[in-house]
Amino acid sequence: MLQRHKFHPFHISHIIGPFFINVASNGQRYAKCLTDRLPELLEEIFDVFNVVAKIQCLSEKFFLQEFKVLFFNRVLTYMLISDGDSE
Repeated sequence: MLQRHKFHPFHISHIIGPFFINVASNGQRYAKCLTDRLPELLEEIFDVFNVVAKIQCLSEKFFLQEFKVLFFNRVLTYMLISDGDSE
């Protein structure tokens, strides 16, 4: 299905990479949380990817926009839940 979108996984790295660099440099508490629970977080990311990949007839630009929105919603929710667990 990804070939239908002419989509390359490298493009996702432009969304995920800067996010992790920003978290690591600006929030030590969140960086530790994300590092400690990285397998769970990666599972969340792949869940998001699977949801977006099932949408048909998207242009590459729209596909990446939708992935970005779903990714950040899922990850930020995860961080808020994790932050609440640490209190």
